[in-house]
Amino acid sequence: MSWLATIRVQRGSEDVLSSRLWDLGSTGIAELADGDGPTLLAGFETEQAARGAVATLGLPGIVGPVNPNAWSGPGPATVNVGSLQFTIDPEQSFGDGGHQSTRLCLDYLEQLVKPGMSVLDAGTGSGILAIAAAKLGADRVVGIDCDDAAIETARQNAAANSVAIELSSTDISALSETFDLVVVNMLVMDLEPIAGHVRRAANGSVIVAGCLSWQSGRAAAALNPAGVAALEIRHQRELDGWAGLVLG
Repeated sequence: MSWLATIRVQRGSEDVLSSRLWDLGSTGIAELADGDGPTLLAGFETEQAARGAVATLGLPGIVGPVNPNAWSGPGPATVNVGSLQFTIDPEQSFGDGGHQSTRLCLDYLEQLVKPGMSVLDAGTGSGILAIAAAKLGADRVVGIDCDDAAIETARQNAAANSVAIELSSTDISALSETFDLVVVNMLVMDLEPIAGHVRRAANGSVIVAGCLSWQSGRAAAALNPAGVAALEIRHQRELDGWAGLVLG
């Protein structure tokens, strides 16, 4: 198992701290930079190494396990949703079921999807969430993504799992219809520019994940733009430093 240390740092210190993390045994480092300031994501082979690095730096950090595939590259993965099981090959797209935000979304889909429901998966990636919604009994599932390669990957995964979902690179701003359930699994910096369109597409509940725990309020605020009926947080859960919310 691999472990991930998510560490908030001050602007201007990213390069120095990244170098320190390499020295402390990190196997891979990525940087997220948005309005909250930079965050470093550092992979480690063991929990002890990850926690030791955070303690050595003396900075706010969260340590949690990650799917080894997230660091070793793409490949097929088995996804379990309740008693259902299906296979996803993410290729170059996000979504093999191992990331905490995806697992939060899958758990919420299992709870919320009902027969006859319409579901929009905004930023579908590999199609994992759209396929899960279809497997759980949704009557109509639409998956959109700005990446044409992701749409092709999602289409192949849908065919491999014998589910019918509508997939396109349609921009969410161009959607005129509404859905009983909208699911959005993306970083908060990517959610914010489209949050108003997400809200307008929702005629029921919204599942949102992909935000770090301390960003959950920011994600909820983005989904309540002026001029649109407010959505309340119905449920919130954290998993290894990542947050998942249901608003409705």
